[in-house]
Amino acid sequence: MTVAMNAQVEDAIRLMLGKRCCRQRVWRPRTLSLGFGDKVYHGNPKLVDTFYGEWEIGTFYCAWRVTQQDRILCGSTDAVDSLDELDAALKRIDFGCIQSLTQPTQFDVRAEFDTGIAVEFLATTSDDDECFHIYCPQSICVTFSIQEGWTIGRSDKPMNQTDDNQ
Repeated sequence: MTVAMNAQVEDAIRLMLGKRCCRQRVWRPRTLSLGFGDKVYHGNPKLVDTFYGEWEIGTFYCAWRVTQQDRILCGSTDAVDSLDELDAALKRIDFGCIQSLTQPTQFDVRAEFDTGIAVEFLATTSDDDECFHIYCPQSICVTFSIQEGWTIGRSDKPMNQTDDNQ
């Protein structure tokens, strides 16, 4: 069973499809970020990476796993001595180009790549925290949560703030 994404979300992410993965990062607390397309240099020396991807997908709170065929390559609950070890395992994976983004269940999101690799973002919370996000060019942000479903807003202001109520 695959849950259909709404047309507005599909339109927002259409230009991301076919872009090569240019950045992989595991953050605290086992947050996952994957960047695609052109490298966008931010100039902030306090950040670990010198750039982000033109498009960024990931999760702050939910479990995730990277698979290829019938094998889990790494996942958010891997038994490692440090996050650096998990980050290094993630960086060894050649993701290739993102081919699709689907919602295989009402709770989860799956990204598939031309290398046969897939990343599954697995909702593991009963509250309404964001399970998955996509930071798009032009400060557009697409998020998925269990209670709200898919939402589109701006990444440079709170999601519930519009230009009318500034």
